[in-house]
Amino acid sequence: MGARGVAIRAISDRADEDLPIDFNRTISSDSRISVPRVLAEVAKNPGTLRPLIRFGKQSRSAAEALARFLETYVKELVQLVAREDSLKVAAR
Repeated sequence: MGARGVAIRAISDRADEDLPIDFNRTISSDSRISVPRVLAEVAKNPGTLRPLIRFGKQSRSAAEALARFLETYVKELVQLVAREDSLKVAAR
């Protein structure tokens, strides 16, 4: 049997929403978001500050929803594996 896996992700913005800034311009050499670069982007266009704050709140909300889902998912998965193991033992 091949490897089993599941991909789960949180979506923080709608498909019809544009990102408030070009995040490609904010990536540092170590592939992380650079706060100084984010601030520089906002300084270039101050009108992006409010949408950026809203995007941050949406991202946090999506991350929290993902965490709640994963907590429930993992608990259910553990219970399922435990039941399967119990059935295997009982069948012997």
